[in-house]
Amino acid sequence: MNVLMISLDKSLLKKESSVSRRHDLYTRELDGEIHVVLHTAHKGIQKVKQGNLVVNPSNSFFKPFFLYDACKIGREIIKKNDIDLIVTQDPHITGLIGVLLKKKSKIPLCVHFHADFLDNPYWIKENPIN
Repeated sequence: MNVLMISLDKSLLKKESSVSRRHDLYTRELDGEIHVVLHTAHKGIQKVKQGNLVVNPSNSFFKPFFLYDACKIGREIIKKNDIDLIVTQDPHITGLIGVLLKKKSKIPLCVHFHADFLDNPYWIKENPIN
């Protein structure tokens, strides 16, 4: 199984981080590849490949551009690889990107949700842009 993942977790860029090692293990269990589109600021960050884990930085100049950049990168990955599943990190920006890619490609989408933000007073007080 080959997976396209949309993420905000920058520790995926560090080959020896626990997150990268965990995702590398996922690729072994899947017997396939995980292609991650990762939000990064415009700094010329290069693609990172570790086994069958490929992290594609967005290098988005302005955070709202991540939506456009991630869709563009995701479409390129889908064209070049036999992607079986799109996975997003949250139901917000990464989820929206996943929905847009799913509609265009007809690939199944799995939206992860690991938070309690709806009733979390700290999250509610955050700036709406976040």
